Amino acid sequence: MPQLEQIDTYVSQIFWLALTFIPLFVILWKVALPRVDEVLEARQSRIEKDLERARQSKEQAEEVSAAYERVLAEARAQAHAVLAAASKRLAEAAAAEQAELRRQLAEEERAVVARIGEARQAAMGNVRQVAIEVAGLAVTRVAGAAAGDIDEADLAAAVDAALKG
Repeated sequence: MPQLEQIDTYVSQIFWLALTFIPLFVILWKVALPRVDEVLEARQSRIEKDLERARQSKEQAEEVSAAYERVLAEARAQAHAVLAAASKRLAEAAAAEQAELRRQLAEEERAVVARIGEARQAAMGNVRQVAIEVAGLAVTRVAGAAAGDIDEADLAAAVDAALKG
């Protein structure tokens, strides 16, 4: 560097260095650096406030989430209770309806059995009468006897014996 080669200019160079450097240093030290420091402090303060707000928001979100989970659990429990009660009511109603249907079917069964018994008795009565008439006709044809010669009581006794045995 050519300016460092001449020793006789050192004093003037140091003078001008001091004359420019010291005021620049003082201006930076008293004006620029405090402003930068203020900006940094404001920024740090804003960051801390934002972090605090974020922490508070996170806590609120966690509280809301916990409350939501609690309400959801309560709603599920209530839904299960309602379903259980409805299921129980439906089961009781179905059981009552089944009991009523069984009673009605038993009643109808008794009525049908009674009608069948009556029909059987009527049919048996008719069968007995028809059997007596057929037996009388068979005797008249086989024996060649006249219808008036056959005793109705004997025919009835023979048919009754055949029906019982």
